[in-house]
Amino acid sequence: MKYAINTLQISLKTLETNEPINRLEDNHAQADLESVAASETRQAIAILEAADAGPIWPDPKSLPDTDLNEPHPTRSCATEDGGCESCQ
Repeated sequence: MKYAINTLQISLKTLETNEPINRLEDNHAQADLESVAASETRQAIAILEAADAGPIWPDPKSLPDTDLNEPHPTRSCATEDGGCESCQ
């Protein structure tokens, strides 16, 4: 992952260097392409850095062993202790 991020960062530096040069030379179409490519490259770097940092949600294997598709218990939840765990 780090190699991909580094490669994109090098490409980004090239795009950021070339865009103003092309604008000064009145090559606005090329500068616009480089501007868009730089923006998309920044987004790609951000995504890869987030992915490289680890999961952004809990690992399903680390969650308690529950079946979320089970219907609510049929017993009454109006118990003296405040109800079942599903209703608290």
